[in-house]
Amino acid sequence: VSTQSTWGTSLNSYGTEPPITDRVYSLPQALSNLFTNPLYILISLGYSSYTFVIGAIAFWAPKFIEDVLDFDPSVGSTIFGALTVVTGLLGTAAGGILMDRTGGSVGFEGMVKSVRYIALCSVVSYPLGFAGFILKNPAAFFTLLGIVEFILFSTQAPVNAVLLSAVDTNLRNYSMSVNVFIIHLLGDFPSPFLVGLLADHVFGTPEDPGLKGAMLLAYLWLGFCVVLWILSWVYLLRKRKYLVLTV
Repeated sequence: VSTQSTWGTSLNSYGTEPPITDRVYSLPQALSNLFTNPLYILISLGYSSYTFVIGAIAFWAPKFIEDVLDFDPSVGSTIFGALTVVTGLLGTAAGGILMDRTGGSVGFEGMVKSVRYIALCSVVSYPLGFAGFILKNPAAFFTLLGIVEFILFSTQAPVNAVLLSAVDTNLRNYSMSVNVFIIHLLGDFPSPFLVGLLADHVFGTPEDPGLKGAMLLAYLWLGFCVVLWILSWVYLLRKRKYLVLTV
């Protein structure tokens, strides 16, 4: 997916000056710029919520399939692993192709398209995944999980395009590295531990290990992604209106 500056060749992220392409940023300057960029923060925090849920599912799904769905653990783990690999490859590729063909990686309007797409994907996937964890049916679980994973993995390319294009050219290396730190720190690093903690000490009983309640609560965390990515879309729509009035 190719990217250009978010505001094309006329405006930078503040909508008032030509984009800076030759400025060298120190680490404090780069961090200050990134953490005061509303679009970057909204996308990154939404992405960390997404990663939190994906990390929890990746770690605990085999145990969930065995204990909650009462499904053969070896067969269930094989199906889950294959499903994740296939949907990951196909979803990521599909998202990148779609963004390139619709111009979602070029200019300000491309950023609007990308953010609109990831916001809609999060909205669609949220209830489907929740239903998959509620229904105590292996076929429904695997089917809905496959659909959700494909949809969520298809947001990889547009999310990265926005993260790159929301900042000045010479900030792009900082943009990606800081984002990786954020999504792991707030996402898939704590989520497996927290799900286990909830299962053992909040939802667990002598008769029920509590994994279903813990996984449902963890999946609800994706709601933050839905809200933050919708806010990102609203932010860009308001910015577009401002640019039309001022240019």
